[in-house]
Amino acid sequence: MTDEIRETHESFGMIGFSRGTRGGAGTNLFGSSIRHPHTITCRIKRAMKERSLNRDAYYGRDTLIEVEMSPMQFADAITALNVGDGVPCTIRYLERTAMEECPEETMRQQFEQEFKDSCHKATEAAGTLVERAQELLGQKTLKVADRKELLEVLRKIQMDLESNLPFIGEQFNRAVDKVITDARSSVEAFFLQRTNELGIKCLQGGEPLTPTPAIEVEG
Repeated sequence: MTDEIRETHESFGMIGFSRGTRGGAGTNLFGSSIRHPHTITCRIKRAMKERSLNRDAYYGRDTLIEVEMSPMQFADAITALNVGDGVPCTIRYLERTAMEECPEETMRQQFEQEFKDSCHKATEAAGTLVERAQELLGQKTLKVADRKELLEVLRKIQMDLESNLPFIGEQFNRAVDKVITDARSSVEAFFLQRTNELGIKCLQGGEPLTPTPAIEVEG
């Protein structure tokens, strides 16, 4: 009989990934503008090495950290190496302590507030310039210098409107594209998981796969 030898060390660790399904409307993740019903979880644990029957076996112990990602974030994390500080993830557990739920972050609410703030600043600036224009126009005689200042006031109002509002619109379009990409990856992850489940069931001797009926479109 071979004695078992168990060894631990502060540098020993185990890392694992798992696919999960969230009920209801899904869960909110840091760095994503949609709720996700399907996520990828990464767990890092302390580890123990066991030597028995002339072979090594590795076992996880207590969890150091658990993070959750969207399928797109997971794909970016393993493919986009050496890029900045990495990609966003949502910390769920840290050394046996559960983290608070990630606050919901919707693109619509964010841009609505930013748009209101930008409009408020532009309105305040325009109001100040209009007051100055009224002072100039209220004078009995309008000097050449006053005319130039009045023209400059009107140009400044025009520049503020032309530069601020289109920039917000451009940023909004970029955010919409990101949301569409996140949503598409979430749908693809669902179909991939469902396909794997049905394939495994079929291989295990379950019911054969039933083809999806064709959908007729009138037109």
